[in-house]
Amino acid sequence: MSHKRLAKQFHRLLKNIVSFSDGQAEVIDFSDSLEDFTVRICPSGGLYKNAEFIFKVELDERYPTLAPTVSCETPIYHPNIDAYEGNLYDNVCVNILTDWSPDVDLEGVVQALLFLFYQPNLDDPLSEMFTATRTVKEYEDNVKRSLEGGIVDGFLFERNVHDEKRCWKTVCGDKSTRDRKGCAVTVNCCRGDDQTKRAGASDCRGLVAAEESACEQSSTQAQSVESRQNGESSVTRLNKENRCRGRTRRRDPVKRFVSRVLNFTKASI
Repeated sequence: MSHKRLAKQFHRLLKNIVSFSDGQAEVIDFSDSLEDFTVRICPSGGLYKNAEFIFKVELDERYPTLAPTVSCETPIYHPNIDAYEGNLYDNVCVNILTDWSPDVDLEGVVQALLFLFYQPNLDDPLSEMFTATRTVKEYEDNVKRSLEGGIVDGFLFERNVHDEKRCWKTVCGDKSTRDRKGCAVTVNCCRGDDQTKRAGASDCRGLVAAEESACEQSSTQAQSVESRQNGESSVTRLNKENRCRGRTRRRDPVKRFVSRVLNFTKASI
């Protein structure tokens, strides 16, 4: 596949991944050449609810004729993912990869990974931890034990149960800054309350923007009061706020992607 076609397909994935996964997946990193990218999956339901798993997807130069290589980099107790004891490469078994078709795009690959967490195939396991005699009840108990940081079949798993995942968007990033500026939380876009979920992805982005704006106004007012108390000038206060934003605000992944593609193209000329 040409770099231009791959860039177009990857750009579509970046734009749609939150909406088609209902906030359960996101691209967290990718190479300049787009030969590989990293996805974080946080199931919102099922046995693996509120756990976090990192997958690396690598594309051969023959993609889409050749299927991507998908590796789970998080140790997991799962019949179709053999990721434990250091086996963290090419360790995912899912039909869409084994019976690969060039018509499948990157969105289809991510959807197939998410599907594994809700429909594991116990009848055709990849992991050596699973045997034909293992019952569904044993499987469910072992999943719970592994996520809580217990020992399953002699292997000690790290705890992988988190609080409800949220798409925090704040004026400044780290928790200490948010608390200091009186800017605690914004719209929960990944998991969302019922109202946010009903609103849909586009409305959710609007709610985030509105909440962020209100948060910023509150932060500015709080800083104004603090500045007057400390005898700080408005110019000094503005400079501090701008430095804070420049240091901690995350760049939009789509804009970062476009910038990388442009730089890659210029370097290739």
